[in-house]
Amino acid sequence: MKKIIENQLSTLDGVITASYDVKSHIITCHYRVKEIALRVLLENSKKISGLEVTHIPEKGNNGDIRDILAAEVRKYKNRFVTSFIMLLPILVFMWAIPYTNPEFLTGN
Repeated sequence: MKKIIENQLSTLDGVITASYDVKSHIITCHYRVKEIALRVLLENSKKISGLEVTHIPEKGNNGDIRDILAAEVRKYKNRFVTSFIMLLPILVFMWAIPYTNPEFLTGN
């Protein structure tokens, strides 16, 4: 069971190391925050192990879940705004120009 949990968690993108302590039923994961979200890691850990999973930050590390979740929300907000800005000209060409200038599409 220990090797199965460790191997499956280690195969996730962004997980550096994973270890499972059988006696205390604690999974310890070191991961890259920019590659895998904490929520995704917790959900996969729960699915793989079948145990109840919670986040316990390291001592001396700013691992407060509120800070981590705020950083994740900020990251996805930035991605959304960037993609919206990139798609805005396409939306203009798709919806505004055909109604305002139909000759642009037909060539007549």
